[in-house]
Amino acid sequence: TLDRSSAASDVYKRQAPDTEDQTRVQGWAIGKPDVVYEMPKSFSIPATGTIKYQYFEVKTNFTEDRWVTAAEVRPGNRAVVHHLLVFAIDPQRPESWRRYQGGRAGYFAAMVPGERRAMYPSGAAKRLPANAMLLFQVHYTATGKPETDRSRIGLRFATKDVRREVFTRSAYERQRLVIPASVANHTVMARHRYEEEGHLLSLLPHMHLRGEAFKYVIHYPVGHTPASEVLLSVPVSYTHLTLPPSDLV
Repeated sequence: TLDRSSAASDVYKRQAPDTEDQTRVQGWAIGKPDVVYEMPKSFSIPATGTIKYQYFEVKTNFTEDRWVTAAEVRPGNRAVVHHLLVFAIDPQRPESWRRYQGGRAGYFAAMVPGERRAMYPSGAAKRLPANAMLLFQVHYTATGKPETDRSRIGLRFATKDVRREVFTRSAYERQRLVIPASVANHTVMARHRYEEEGHLLSLLPHMHLRGEAFKYVIHYPVGHTPASEVLLSVPVSYTHLTLPPSDLV
């Protein structure tokens, strides 16, 4: 369900950090976390070369599921952390995290250029399974000198009843994008099918240096008027965007 004037959109905007003082005092855009998880130890980044994606396991110790209303990933060394994705692995279903396809189909939390925190509307949260393992996937880049990093994530938990579970999903479909030579504008399409009704909280276009623009179009079930609608159409730079639905067009 998409409602441009929905309460969900209004709450999404209101829950953004509202004072610089809060950010400075707590050191976190989400306010003081209820819990902070850190990489087990520092990782050394060489001065030069390409560094493969690194994975770090971080244990949690909650004996029952917790509901996360805000999450913020903080790189230990911004100079070398290009992006960082966090996956929550359920010990009862350890293989289930593979549905995210290494981040191509979603994640639990993330830090990418322009985005490092997520805050959800009242009554909505992401589920952190009991005794979950947090898997940090980190993309490092060399700076020309040896560096170290020890990144972390801060979480805030629900204090009221959670009525809706939040998921991050992707419309990404292809491992490789083949752009023909000498073509000024080449369109690549991907899609995600929603099997049940829900509320769209935000969109996150992600593009590096070869792309120019993003367009998101929603196609409604047969009989709906209109049959489709443009949610977002923007030029995109290397910096990512996160927009609530009411601000999309």
